Amino acid sequence: MNEKLIIIGIIILINIVVGYFYLRERHRQKLPEKSQRPDVMKPFDEETSRITGQLKSAIQGDDPYAASKFIESLHSMKEPNEEETKELIKILENENNDPRLRADAATTLGAHDVSEKTAFQLHLKNLDHSAWELRAASAYALGELHENVEIVLPKLLEKLKDSDFHVRSEAIEAIGKYEGQAKQAIALLVFSLKDDEEIVRNSVGEALSHMGEDAKTAIPYLEALLLDSQNNEKVKQSILRTLERIRKE
Repeated sequence: MNEKLIIIGIIILINIVVGYFYLRERHRQKLPEKSQRPDVMKPFDEETSRITGQLKSAIQGDDPYAASKFIESLHSMKEPNEEETKELIKILENENNDPRLRADAATTLGAHDVSEKTAFQLHLKNLDHSAWELRAASAYALGELHENVEIVLPKLLEKLKDSDFHVRSEAIEAIGKYEGQAKQAIALLVFSLKDDEEIVRNSVGEALSHMGEDAKTAIPYLEALLLDSQNNEKVKQSILRTLERIRKE
């Protein structure tokens, strides 16, 4: 009896193992092999280090994998040329693209200080997008450009009350990059030190550290916040760090 049970158990185990490897092989066959995507795996011409015609066609064909690989490659290369900049803007502009892909495009445009008018207008517009990733990336890009303060600053200040803390944090740091041009925002930045999220409070210190002597006008507000009994210990620690950074400038 025991021998029969052992034999049955072995047969069941063999069937499970065989079934596992069969299903895994079936799944692998459905996935594209890297060798079948030379246009995407090698997005830039080795001689010119510029975008290949094959990849351009893939991006224009709304291939999200190709677009993602293109953006990823641009992160580590020299400033994109005019053609590559246009492709980035197309990815950002295409509302059918995943918001995270569009956010990556916005971040890359910002990192390379691309001040092309269409990109700037898209960043402004996307500050109000429903996806937090795209709102945050747009705030970052505008901060890297630090242009048109009279248009951008009011929009960034609105984002200090955004429902997502990533957006609030990026908006604060973007304001700081406008330096003295944004000194009228200092009082509102100080108020953000009461934010529940530590990353947002740390961003205030980062922003104020860019504002030089102008930031020292915030010292009385910061000292008053330290005496406010409604602020918890974490908030007070953030205030102290901010004061330290400002006084070092």
